[in-house]
Amino acid sequence: MQQNTFMLLATVIFGTVATFFAIIGVASSGWPPNKVALFNWNNRNGFNYASAGVLLVIAIVILIIAILFTILFQREFIKEPSERIKGLLLACFVLAGIFMIAGYSRAVLIGFYSYHLSVIAGILTFFSAIFFTYWLGRTSVAIYN
Repeated sequence: MQQNTFMLLATVIFGTVATFFAIIGVASSGWPPNKVALFNWNNRNGFNYASAGVLLVIAIVILIIAILFTILFQREFIKEPSERIKGLLLACFVLAGIFMIAGYSRAVLIGFYSYHLSVIAGILTFFSAIFFTYWLGRTSVAIYN
C-alpha cells in the first residue's frame, strides 16, 4: 500500500472512531448532574450543559464533512484538488477538534463516562488532523533540483 493512501486511510479510521465516540458521548446519559442526558433542559440544580452538547454536535457535523471529503480524496473522485480545498479540509479537522475541546471543557467533571468518551473523541480528531497534515505535506510540496 502506498504511503499516501495509508495516511488517508489512517485519517478516515481515526476520524470515524472519533465520530463514533463523540456521538455516543453526546447521546448517552452519563453527564452531570446525577447522570442525566446532555440535553436535559429541566435541571433541578440549575446547571445547563446544553451549550456543551451544541458544541459537540457542531464538531460531529464538521468531522463528518471532513471524513467524507477525505474519502473522496482517497478514492480519487476529486482529481488534482486545489491547495485551498486541502487547506480547508485540514481546517475542518482542527476546527472539529477545537469544538470538541470547547464542548467538554464546558462540562469539566471528571468521573463521568460520557465526558471521557468526548475527551477520547477530541484526541482522536487531532490524530486524524495530524495524519491528514502528513498526507498534505507529502502531496502538496514539490522539491525541484
